[in-house]
Amino acid sequence: MICYRDTTFCRYYRDCALAETCHRPLTPEVRAAAEEWWGEPGAPIAEFAEQPGCHVAKSEASDG
Repeated sequence: MICYRDTTFCRYYRDCALAETCHRPLTPEVRAAAEEWWGEPGAPIAEFAEQPGCHVAKSEASDG
């Protein structure tokens, strides 16, 4: 299946301490760009089903 930018995006970026440097956050801007690329709403965007291994919860980062 074809997906936007052939990348799996992360919807868990909002509570991730590494979000500032992540190249995969599924931001509203990414969604808008995908729909523009697709030409209509419902663009195919691959997303992680669960938090990826690189995810660091903001609370965990501030504890250490």
